[in-house]
Amino acid sequence: MAKKNRNRPKRSRKKTPEPAPVPQQSWWDQLTPVVRHSICLVALAAVPMAYYASITFGGQEVVGHDIVEWRGMAESMLEHREETGEEPLWAVNPFGGMPGYMVNYGAMVPGVDTVIRQLNRIAWPTFTIVVLLFGTYLLVYQLSRNHLAGVLAAVAYGLAPYLPIILGAGHNTKISALAYAPWLLLAFVYALRKPGLLAGALGAIALAVNVRANHPQITYYTLILALIWLIAEGVKAARAGTFKTYGQSIATLLGGVGLSLLMVAQPYLSKFEYKAFTIRGASSSGGAGVSEWDYAMAWSQGFGELGTLFIANLFGGGGGTYWGPKTFTAGPYYLGGIVIALAVYALWRHRTAAAAGLGIGTGVMLLFSLGENFEALNRFMFNYFPLFDAFRAPEMWISVAELGIAVLAGLGSYALFAKASDGAGEGREARTKNGLIVFGALAGIALLFVVAGSSMLALEKPGEVQQIAQAVSQQQNVDASDPRVIQFAEQYVREQKAERESLMTLDATRTLIFLVLGIGLIFAYRKTWLPAWSVQLALVLLVVIDLWGVGNRYFNEDAVGPRAAEERIPEYAYDEFIKGKVDEAGGAGHFRTLVFEGRSPTENARPAFHYETLSGYHGAKLRLYQDFLENMLYDPSGLPNENALDLSGTRYIVLPQPLPGTTVAF
Repeated sequence: MAKKNRNRPKRSRKKTPEPAPVPQQSWWDQLTPVVRHSICLVALAAVPMAYYASITFGGQEVVGHDIVEWRGMAESMLEHREETGEEPLWAVNPFGGMPGYMVNYGAMVPGVDTVIRQLNRIAWPTFTIVVLLFGTYLLVYQLSRNHLAGVLAAVAYGLAPYLPIILGAGHNTKISALAYAPWLLLAFVYALRKPGLLAGALGAIALAVNVRANHPQITYYTLILALIWLIAEGVKAARAGTFKTYGQSIATLLGGVGLSLLMVAQPYLSKFEYKAFTIRGASSSGGAGVSEWDYAMAWSQGFGELGTLFIANLFGGGGGTYWGPKTFTAGPYYLGGIVIALAVYALWRHRTAAAAGLGIGTGVMLLFSLGENFEALNRFMFNYFPLFDAFRAPEMWISVAELGIAVLAGLGSYALFAKASDGAGEGREARTKNGLIVFGALAGIALLFVVAGSSMLALEKPGEVQQIAQAVSQQQNVDASDPRVIQFAEQYVREQKAERESLMTLDATRTLIFLVLGIGLIFAYRKTWLPAWSVQLALVLLVVIDLWGVGNRYFNEDAVGPRAAEERIPEYAYDEFIKGKVDEAGGAGHFRTLVFEGRSPTENARPAFHYETLSGYHGAKLRLYQDFLENMLYDPSGLPNENALDLSGTRYIVLPQPLPGTTVAF
């Protein structure tokens, strides 16, 4: 019988540790991703419907200058299509005739964008802006997995005042191209992360839709941004040793580009062939045509004028109070203090290849926008970089730079308010401290302009007094050096400077107020008085209020009306006379008319709406026709050349006063 060992060690019973308390989630965090996506997308869709309510629900429409001019150019083609059912290949009325596919190409193969085009017939541009907002939101969500960061970026880009400004000007194709640009970058990001056939196909569709928007300048700028971003991703791949995946991404992107070129071959092969014969191709003397430096660099942004992204009326806004280096402008590029501050925060603290690529790309585009004001860079690019010399108005680079800044602002919102589980890299204390530094520094700059802006800015154009004096001397038929004329010009400029100072100070104060509100929200988050989601949402609302208010200066009841484009084209008594003579001659094809209505004939397509004319409005006239206008149409005295008029079959000239050598017919 075995004896029990009474000295064996006693078993110890360990107490099971209690699990660490799980942080209580806010109601927003408790929602499923699908529900959060749905809320964000519905809210974003509501923004343009409300902003453009007079169009969406009020039966109004916007018909800008360029659309009216386009209608004049296209009228002969539209009439032929309606009467015969045939697709016209030649526009007979403007410029002595020009290829129809450069005016109104109706036989475009259907594509994804066809759906948007049909929806826009209900309410332009509401549905296109919805596409823009959704694309920006999904792009930032793909980069951050943060819904409210995507919403902030979307409203920053979609409510930027530049969009209503160009809407009023009738730049519809530009708006469409800008709306599709985020989708192109979204496809680019998807190809970087998941290279393969699907990514290549999506990239091809996104690029094709962009090109089909018929504003290749915007597509080109977006591709430049993507190229710089791609280089930044290459640096990341080199450091991480992931060149294989990076190479697969490049192959995917190149395959998508090749496929997209096939998708847009019609009608772009024809347009590519046409380019060589236009003012954007070779000149008759073998030079560079209209892509010559001086023409291409018109509307270069000034260095200081970049500050309008931060203070809207820093340079007087648009119209008569504008005092920047451009000939004139309708309004500023503006994003506001909060958007700029969040973008700066992302560049400083969100150390990713995406932020670096977007930051460098956006900075480079801002330098390109300076045009002739930063000749060292832009002259080199103009001479050597492919297609850089094919476009004009360098300030347009800013329209795509605004997309880059908006996306950076979204990433800044994510990085500033990220949870520890998101791998933010910094705690709440450090993040909010850095956020307050950025917002505080920019608030200090805004305050400086409020207090001393008038002493830092000229507030007048170079030589403005002399220009006003010259204009007065021509109107009043007096010498420009007359002391009374000089006195009047100086007084006028003093009054303008006072108004410009007031506009600048008010908008600097506006920016300061929004930044101070942003500082208050960050401080409340720092003290845990408010959760992250509520602060992000409050910043979204502040951005909406800020941009909505500035945008309404340019999109208001004066910008809309019930009439279609053709109803906005006036018809004068002499138009009726000329059309009667056309009928007497047996219809179109017998003579043309040269019309002067206070502007160059090449800047007015109104007469082409009514009859065959030498007038028109187009950015890519035939080179031979431009040579005719520059070298033959006028004689050395500046009057129309009779031989040129006979050569072009011109029978009538419309002028405000009789012309020597002609008979007054009406």
